[in-house]
Formats: sequence, structure tokens, C-alpha cells
Amino acid sequence: MMELLIKKKGIPLAIYSDKHTIYKSSEGNITSFGVMMDKLGIEMIFANTSQAKGLIERYNSTAQRRLPNDIVRFNIKDYDQLNIWFNDFYIKYLNEKFAHLPVDPVYEFVELTENYDLNLVFTISNTRKIVEGNMFSYNGYCYVPYDKNGKVVKTKTSTEITVLYFVLENKVRMKYIGIIYDCTLIGTNHKNRQVLINVK
Repeated sequence: MMELLIKKKGIPLAIYSDKHTIYKSSEGNITSFGVMMDKLGIEMIFANTSQAKGLIERYNSTAQRRLPNDIVRFNIKDYDQLNIWFNDFYIKYLNEKFAHLPVDPVYEFVELTENYDLNLVFTISNTRKIVEGNMFSYNGYCYVPYDKNGKVVKTKTSTEITVLYFVLENKVRMKYIGIIYDCTLIGTNHKNRQVLINVK
């Protein structure tokens, strides 16, 4: 949703939200979404009145309650069709029902430069360690990094690396000594029990 907004209108100067936890966790730590918004220079504004919170909650409730039935009613068959239908049609219905004109109708978007790479913004970064077999685990899966020639990137066991999840591409990559490597899913990792798949 954020990707479509930015590509269509530009980077918003601020976002209005009903939940602080979208930006900061209950422990006070900044969330992955918060990090992405900071990278873009977007200010997070949170609803503080019950009326404002109620309006946002009704918006979300209407979308969540009606959306499944409307997907069936409009004969949506797959995610690609759903994505086009939701953003070209359904979001307009929700906005007409709930949107309010701003008191100061200034255009608060910054246009993207031609070579701006959103993939570098919409990433989630975590630290992991290489285990035996040049593998690392992430979200219950095992990955092996490869260089541009298709060869396994060999590092010592227990070497600390940065795992980058590219949200827009739905891809996991490894960053090590300033270089970003593509990775291949090779298995699952559940309760320290590794099950390898597609091993060549």
C-alpha cells in the first residue's frame, strides 16, 4: 500500500495513525515500519482523541468485515487481480465513505527522484550468525548466500552477518563486509532441527 501511494503521489510528509505500536513497540523500541518511515523522512502523527481513533477504527473494521464478501461478489480470482481491484476501485469507495478534507489543503507530498530505489528503504534488517555449511537461519528457514558467479559465499562458522529482507521483492539477502549477496532457500529450521531441501 505504501509503495503504491509513494509511486502515485510521492513521499508524504506525515502519516496519521490510530496506533502508536505501528511505529514503536510496547517496549518503546522503534518497529521495522518506523525505521522505514524514518528513512523516508515521514512524520508519524497519532490520533489522540476518541473521535479520531473511532473514525480510523470504523474505517479498518469496514474494510476487514466487508472485504472478504466483496472479493467473492466481484469474482476476484487471484492476488494480482485483487491488488488492481482494491487499489483502483475499492480504496476509492472507502475514502469516499470515511475521508475528510484537510483544514489546510496544502499538497504535502515530495516527488520521488527518477533513480530513487524504494527497495533499499523497504527492508528489514536483522543480525544472524553463520552456522555449519555456510548457512544462516531467518524466520524458520535456512539460506545459503551466493556471489555474482553463483558460487557459495564461504565464511567461518559463528561469523556475524546482516540479513536483509526486501519487503517489496519478498527476498532475503545477506550483507557481509559491505557487500549484499543473493541467497537461496535450502531448508527449514524448527526448534534447532534443520531439514534441508533442494540441495544441489
